[in-house]
Amino acid sequence: MLLITVFSAGCAEMNLFVKDEMRGSGPSKILIGEFITRDMSYDPFLADGLTDSVRFEFFSRGYNVQVWKRSPEDKKMYDTPSDTAALCAGASADVLITGVISRKESGSFADRRVYYSVTFIIRNKSGNITGEGNYRDTNIDEPVFVKEAAGEFVKEFINRTIDE
Repeated sequence: MLLITVFSAGCAEMNLFVKDEMRGSGPSKILIGEFITRDMSYDPFLADGLTDSVRFEFFSRGYNVQVWKRSPEDKKMYDTPSDTAALCAGASADVLITGVISRKESGSFADRRVYYSVTFIIRNKSGNITGEGNYRDTNIDEPVFVKEAAGEFVKEFINRTIDE
């Protein structure tokens, strides 16, 4: 019985920290920006799948959420407070969520291990980083990882930003 419990528990882990200034009634509009993919075999759909899953998780919980797509001629990194503040102001958003999703394989064909992680960066409408999260798991199918990472992030985000 103990082995069944250990194997069914999995190795997923979600850590999220938000500054006290984020606590309160929560954002009224969430803007989801780019997720950068870091993958040796480069899957261009990995980041898009995560973006769509995060949007869906917020939407299904009643949040006003919008996905922001960069235009091809836009070369800004949106990693400075002024650039982020301008982006949020243009979309009337209270929060911008971006991040990095990573996938790494190791081992031989018979003993292959796949490691996934996603880092979430939360910026307020002034462009300042007000929270960060990290979700990790191993040896899981990509669609399952994306769905679970998005669901856990949104659940923890809501728990930490809404007064109870």
